[in-house]
Amino acid sequence: MMSGVSLPWENDGRLFVVGNPENRRVRDLQATAERIGFYPPVCVSWREILDDPPAGLARLRAAGMVRLDSPGENEDVLRHLVRLGGGCGGLAFGEIGFLPEQYRGFSLILDRLSASGSKFQNSPADIKVMFDKWASGCRFAAACIPSPATSLAPASAAPFRKFRSAFGTPGSGRLFLKPRFASSASGVCAYRWSHGREQLIAPVELHRNGRAVRLYNSLRVRCYTSLEDITAILENLLPQGMICQPWIRKASLSDGQFDLRILVINGQSRHVVVRQSHYPMTNLHLGNRRGCLDEVQEAFGQRTVDNCRRLAEDAAACFPDSLYAGVDVLVPVRGDPLICEINAFGDLLPNVTHRGESTCEAILRASLRHGNCADLAKRSASHLLKCES
Repeated sequence: MMSGVSLPWENDGRLFVVGNPENRRVRDLQATAERIGFYPPVCVSWREILDDPPAGLARLRAAGMVRLDSPGENEDVLRHLVRLGGGCGGLAFGEIGFLPEQYRGFSLILDRLSASGSKFQNSPADIKVMFDKWASGCRFAAACIPSPATSLAPASAAPFRKFRSAFGTPGSGRLFLKPRFASSASGVCAYRWSHGREQLIAPVELHRNGRAVRLYNSLRVRCYTSLEDITAILENLLPQGMICQPWIRKASLSDGQFDLRILVINGQSRHVVVRQSHYPMTNLHLGNRRGCLDEVQEAFGQRTVDNCRRLAEDAAACFPDSLYAGVDVLVPVRGDPLICEINAFGDLLPNVTHRGESTCEAILRASLRHGNCADLAKRSASHLLKCES
């Protein structure tokens, strides 16, 4: 350690990241750390943790702090989680299936990580709740944080069609259906009905092989109007666990309706992405557009933007053992902003900066500056002094 440099941490352990090493999340984190003068975080792969838990967890004992990154985008890892959670079937690439089993497997691993004694940027217990839309919604409700009223959906199509009248009238209405344990709009459905006709809008591709039905994630949002197709989709998704929410009309800008993804770091709203779409789903990977925050401010006022930021901070505060979270905020056509959901791994916002920092850089610096992370082993005394100032 350089003489004369006061460090805001207690040990010299490095930051470790549990993730998929081939994924851009890990690569970007390591590259950012290298660029700003940190030693690159040590990656322990999810495969190591899953294939040999004692050995994988033992590696983490050398860490001053552990970052848990998304296990997604690696089919082998996801299949392993499904098996661990009790699933006995195989999934093709991009197939939507075994969502509760995958969540149970992930929860078992998170419990093992929690019991390991390691320090985490985001605690495994918090991540478990963030990955459960019903549980996180209940946490928001208990904290009186404005969010759409949420109900658990029935597990099959026939009782669902009776249940839906709570979101309209027996003759017509509309609602959102979201898988309880999925992310990135996987399986999310905007559903409406009117006097015997139904429409289901979703980034879902329906495949039939005889009586067998399989659903796949699609980068194209599709509109289904056939009662047979809609029933097949519902009978596939509903048994996996879904929540119902009112279909609230989003406010619009010049290029479509929008919502906001706000990254909250150490209790402060930082990076904001305006997500615009002509479809009910605004996720950017579906081909939607990034809007301009200045346009939101001009159209709806600084007060609305400030309210959205404060609301995101309030939502993140429901998870006090997490350094950061991506919060989705809905601005309705009428009424005040609402929390849509919270994302444990919602910091992947490429080419977005706040105060000159990327999301990776801001999280790394916040970890150090606020004492939430152990020594990140910087390379030079000059950079240490810069970060302390």
